[in-house]
Amino acid sequence: MASQPSKPARILIADDHPLFRSALRTLLEGSEEVEVIAEATDGKETLGLSRRLEPDLVLMDVIMPNMDGVAATRAIKAEHPRTIVLVMTASEDSEHLLSALRAGAGGYVLKSADPEWIMQAVHKALERKFPLDQEIATRLLLRLSQEKHERQEDRVSPSPEALSAQERRIPPAAADDPDSGKLSPREAEVLR
Repeated sequence: MASQPSKPARILIADDHPLFRSALRTLLEGSEEVEVIAEATDGKETLGLSRRLEPDLVLMDVIMPNMDGVAATRAIKAEHPRTIVLVMTASEDSEHLLSALRAGAGGYVLKSADPEWIMQAVHKALERKFPLDQEIATRLLLRLSQEKHERQEDRVSPSPEALSAQERRIPPAAADDPDSGKLSPREAEVLR
């Protein structure tokens, strides 16, 4: 018995720029493995079409009118967790990437990427392999590393003013003396 050919993945394109939507549709229609089922021009329309059509994959712009792509991604993932959202944007801001990932995006690709890479990203997203633009990912990792370092610094060396008498290991009798708990400028520097 011959195996049935698999159905093409159903894709919804969400972008407020008609030229980009058209170019993306043309690129995707060159593949028999995907089918563009609808296009949306803003986040609210994307959410409505996602509810009605339940696409396999949404190609989502971040910056759109009425509801941005991050809010739309969050809403889609809350209602349809199996729908994959691949963010495609011109924004190279690592904050957008972090927000999109926190909202449940399954990848992040720049619109300026080579068309071949965009098709690879679509296929990777459909395989749940999480495609990510490498330059933006590097910036994000550096930012997260810096935030972690800052949090560790805050835990290790709080300001002298933030320390209670007990935290400074001052005996209770000395804690009652207003001058006994003060650190010298050098002690404060070492503590920092």
